[in-house]
Amino acid sequence: MTKSEFLGKVSIFNSLEKEDLEILANATQEVTYKKGQTIISSEELGTTFFIVRSGSVKVTAEALGEREIVLSTLHPLAFFGEMSILDGEPRSATITALEETKLITLEREVFLRILHRYPQITIKILTILCQRLRRADELIQSLRFVSAAGRTIQILFKLLDEHGVATREGKLIDTKLTHHDLASLAGTSRESMRKIMRYFQKKGCLKFYRGKITILNESVLLKTLAQSII
Repeated sequence: MTKSEFLGKVSIFNSLEKEDLEILANATQEVTYKKGQTIISSEELGTTFFIVRSGSVKVTAEALGEREIVLSTLHPLAFFGEMSILDGEPRSATITALEETKLITLEREVFLRILHRYPQITIKILTILCQRLRRADELIQSLRFVSAAGRTIQILFKLLDEHGVATREGKLIDTKLTHHDLASLAGTSRESMRKIMRYFQKKGCLKFYRGKITILNESVLLKTLAQSII
C-alpha cells in the first residue's frame, strides 16, 4: 500500500481527493522507533504530528508517587501530537513505542496549512479530541471510585474489544502483556496486579500464560466489577 493510499484510510483524511492525498504524502516523512523508545515526552515543546503506520504506542501520564498510568494505546491509522500543534503548549503526555513502530510525520506549518485549506479535517480532529477527553474523564472517575480489581476488569474488557479472539477455552486477548503493563493500564502497583491476577485465576475467571490472557468466565468478572465500586 502506498503512503497516499494509507493516508486515505486515516479517518481525518478520508474525504480528500486522490490528488490531494498525493500532495499530502509528499509532505510527510516516515520514521521507525524501536520497542520501548520514547517518541515524545510530557512537557516538551512539539511541532510534529504523528500517524501510526504499523506497530503500536502507549500514551502515558505520571500520577502521584511517580506511578505511570496508561491513558490509551494507539494502533495503525491512529494519530497523535495534534494538541501541541493547535495550541502551541508543551506535550500533555508521553508516547512510547510498544513494539517496533513506523510513524508518518507531518510538521506544524504543513499541518496548519492543511487545516486552513480543508475545514472538514479540523471538524474531524475536534470530534476526536472530544472523544479522547470523554475517555480521560471516564478514566479519572474510574480511578476515583472503582477498586484496582474493578479497573483491571474494565481494562480486560477493553483489551478484549481491541484484541479478542475466540478459542476453545474462551476469549483470548491476542497481545502480550506483563504485570507491569496491566498495572500501568489500571493505575495500580505491579505487586497489587500480581495479587489481582492470581485471585482471578483461582476463581477460574481467566488464564494468564506466557504473557497471554484468556478470559474463561465473563459473567464472574462482570459480577466482580459490579461489586468493585468503592
